[in-house]
Amino acid sequence: MKLMSGTVFLRVAMGVTMFLHGVMKLIGGPQFWETLGGLPPFVPDHPILQIGLGVLATLIELLGGLALIVGFRVRESSLAIVAVMLIAFSYHFSNVKDFSSLMRNTWPLELALVYFAIALMHWKKKGI
Repeated sequence: MKLMSGTVFLRVAMGVTMFLHGVMKLIGGPQFWETLGGLPPFVPDHPILQIGLGVLATLIELLGGLALIVGFRVRESSLAIVAVMLIAFSYHFSNVKDFSSLMRNTWPLELALVYFAIALMHWKKKGI
């Protein structure tokens, strides 16, 4: 029996986690997508734009998570998820008022760092 490496375990586990985030957003539908796309402080108050950004975040989480699970374009998928998590962090950071609220609102940044590490683990130098 071949043992799974730590890198593969991390990729698959975090792929499942992100895929489930996307499923939750998909179930939420257009009403949820509008609030999701309106989260970052720099998004204009326009419902179509907000729904579009919410759908984009949902698709990145669903398809990116699925890609990580099966090992397809891991680096690109991880970096797309990093972008979504950094945008989510920009919203959550606006809720920080003190140390306690800082600790409750840094989870998107923490996830961004994990997905960036996964991208680095799958970085291949050309010609070697």
